[in-house]
Amino acid sequence: MKKLLLICFCWLNTPSVFSELPEKTSNLDVNWIETNKIVKPTFDANQYQPFKLNNMLSTASFDSVRYLDEVNDSTAADAFPWISANGCRLYYTHANLTNSLFLSERINVNLPWTIPVNLNVTGTSFTLSRNELELFACEGNGIVHYERVNSISPFTNPQILTMNLPVMPSFYRSLSFDSAGTQMFVYAFYSGGAKLIEMTKLNQFTYDFVREITFPAGFTSTNGRISNDGLTFYLSMTPVTSLSNLGRMERASLADTFNASTAQIIPELFDSSNYSVQPSASQNDEWLVYAKAVNNIWSETNLFIASKTGVINSVSENMKLHASVFPNPASCFVNFKFNSKNNTTCQLNVYSLDGRLLISNNISNSNQVEIDAKELNSGLYFFSLISGNEMYQSKFVIQK
Repeated sequence: MKKLLLICFCWLNTPSVFSELPEKTSNLDVNWIETNKIVKPTFDANQYQPFKLNNMLSTASFDSVRYLDEVNDSTAADAFPWISANGCRLYYTHANLTNSLFLSERINVNLPWTIPVNLNVTGTSFTLSRNELELFACEGNGIVHYERVNSISPFTNPQILTMNLPVMPSFYRSLSFDSAGTQMFVYAFYSGGAKLIEMTKLNQFTYDFVREITFPAGFTSTNGRISNDGLTFYLSMTPVTSLSNLGRMERASLADTFNASTAQIIPELFDSSNYSVQPSASQNDEWLVYAKAVNNIWSETNLFIASKTGVINSVSENMKLHASVFPNPASCFVNFKFNSKNNTTCQLNVYSLDGRLLISNNISNSNQVEIDAKELNSGLYFFSLISGNEMYQSKFVIQK
């Protein structure tokens, strides 16, 4: 179980057009929703049985899955991931002092993800346009649109969307669009529960109600996203008295609606011990990122990635360069011990959670180095170890 630690670091000013949600997090579920249902239900496999062998238009087949240890923060929530079409950029909600949008990248799909960077936009869940120049943040009781001129510019110009619904909800979560950006699918939360709503784009900041999409009988769903081709909807499926697992619904064309009769639990990702939620798929569904939590508690959510084409079981197994950190957590001094098959000089870099370089050391003729952590505040830090063309990344905690 994750521990909520106070992490002291400087946050840059973040654009926000709504007041923050309450700081109380002990009774927030995996979707950042106030709940009294913290007690974990008894798992009942029979409730899933009708949705394991449905006749689908296509077949979901994920051959591997791994925990994103180079991205996840053990002290806070990592949730609501959004993966780019090429599978090389991962945007997600990181929650510590506040909920904020973070980005991690990888040069290609065979390499680990880089140290996450805070993009300084607040919100609970985020979705981007296909070109990644528009951002939609579910924040407070509305949806906020941001934009930027290129992929390295900050998101600016927040505008609240007008959502023309028959009945306005309390708030929104888990927004996504079809490939053209004209069909919006969003979870609207009412006093009676969540509804999956299809909207159509009237203009840049206005969307009209089209229909409510029904869930399979006996199941609820509170999060999900449409695939890149717009023909599959990945979602969490929750029986009345059991845990959430990942499923999918399909439609034959973009003109059709998603049909609950096509719903199917994804068998390779079926989990009888954890809540599996918030899926997001890359182009051709080659990569699927999602969040898991042992209990239905926001602060426990971690990110996982599944693949149709093969994912390394752990970052270190595919790297010649590897490092260990001790003690961890540390208070005054941190030791890094590393093993490199290339007997070259190594460079050790230490970063804050918001991506600022704090320490940089060149190491020669040694496989261990100690750094003075007296000037580091309590919190989570990332480090990278570079040797030749290899790089290893991980994290450590300072606790005083």
